[in-house]
Amino acid sequence: MAISLQTDIDVILTTAFGPDLVRLWNRRANLLANCVKIEEGDFKQVFWAASAPGGAAKAVAEGYQVQSSDFNIDTMVNLSLSRAQYLDPFSLSDTEIAVAARSPLSPTKLIDMVAERVFESTTRITDKINQDMFSGTGTDLVTGAQNIVGLDSALITTGTYAGQNVGSITSLQSNVSGSADSGTGTALTLAHMQSDLTNIKLRSDEKPDFIVMHPWVGSAVQALFETNRRIVNIDAPLTNYSSGPSRAFNGADSGMSFMGVPILYDKDAFVFGTPGDGYGHIYYLSKRHLAADVMPHRNPMDGSNWENESFLSSGGAEDEMVGGPVVSIVSLARLGLAASFAVNVEVQLKVKRPLALGRRLDVAI
Repeated sequence: MAISLQTDIDVILTTAFGPDLVRLWNRRANLLANCVKIEEGDFKQVFWAASAPGGAAKAVAEGYQVQSSDFNIDTMVNLSLSRAQYLDPFSLSDTEIAVAARSPLSPTKLIDMVAERVFESTTRITDKINQDMFSGTGTDLVTGAQNIVGLDSALITTGTYAGQNVGSITSLQSNVSGSADSGTGTALTLAHMQSDLTNIKLRSDEKPDFIVMHPWVGSAVQALFETNRRIVNIDAPLTNYSSGPSRAFNGADSGMSFMGVPILYDKDAFVFGTPGDGYGHIYYLSKRHLAADVMPHRNPMDGSNWENESFLSSGGAEDEMVGGPVVSIVSLARLGLAASFAVNVEVQLKVKRPLALGRRLDVAI
């Protein structure tokens, strides 16, 4: 029976293997699946603008004549970043293809074989993207290439973010508490977390959708709660929040909330050391202010085979595809006796309103 690699890849992505890849994203990329909106970009760079309010309304007398000095126009700050490209290639040797072709179930065998390689590549890309969503600096430490500018580089009070001097623009300054790079963690108290949420409310008039942390930091938080202060909801889905998902995944849901804000776990949230001799960060996040800007690839019509698929569910269902990073699979030039392919994602994180988000640094674990 004749077999076609491209036909089999189409089957894998659209029917047989699609739900498995969605579950992979949801299970391994908790930050992306719960806390980040997905937006498709239109340009090579990622562009957006943030408002820097400066004017104030006032009360006036009856019949007041508007003066030129009365007009309030908030200053718009332009931000830009380059997208990061994440790549993981895989190949099928001619021998593997020949063996599959001789099988009485050759199409099924080949689908299983390609599916395994696609799954492995997507797993590696998923892990890398979610890690960089927290700790990416814009430059990959191994390759030197552009990577995601993550939360630890975006939620700051001084320095540069997306081409702007954060220290001179109040609206780009996040709510950062705790002692950074102290070398030792600070014991967390409920008063610390209450203060963090209060500061965010005072500066932005908002409350975060989620509090995100590494499970080890979560253990420190859990130890602070008395039974009657803790909302245990391990098996049931989360209720609706202002802009978050209507359902959360068991892999992220900690079963806790604080001051009405659900606490989610993510294995890639910053942590240093081990329990008893380490520390980590707490992130206060709102989905409406975080976006993963993706660039869907287009078939260049150069004879190579292309396939795009959205794998990430940002709506909550474990295998429901609501829209997400567009994963492209493209056939490459043959290298010896093998058919080669590459899995590729082009994405960058946009932090749209940093003053409504925050981090608490170096919490003892």
